[in-house]
Amino acid sequence: MSPHPSFSSAASSRSIHRAVCALIVCVSFAAAAQEPTGPSPFGSSSALLFYNAASGEGATARLDSAGTYGFVGSIPGFAKGWTHITGTANGGLLFYNASTGDGATARIDSAGTYTFVSSIPGFARGWTHIAGF
Repeated sequence: MSPHPSFSSAASSRSIHRAVCALIVCVSFAAAAQEPTGPSPFGSSSALLFYNAASGEGATARLDSAGTYGFVGSIPGFAKGWTHITGTANGGLLFYNASTGDGATARIDSAGTYTFVSSIPGFARGWTHIAGF
């Protein structure tokens, strides 16, 4: 995979729009609400998560306070169709599928390394917003 997440050149603008709307996600944890107990675990860098709901492809990267982008790595094996991904200030991620009610949790550490934690079945279907703090 390319060091920069992208769509195949054969993708139509409509499918690109859908994929963007259905989550090519950049989750910036350092920009999230700060914990009252101290600074962000990411210091002056933010971890980024890219996700394509149509293909299940994912990748992580870092963005420092100067705006310097650094690719970390590709993440194979994501489920397709996550409708929501929300991050927390401590690097936690919650994945949610509004159609099925399925969920999952994961973490991204300060180096931008992704670790799956667990699946969470049984959420109510149809949530439209999820916010992490």
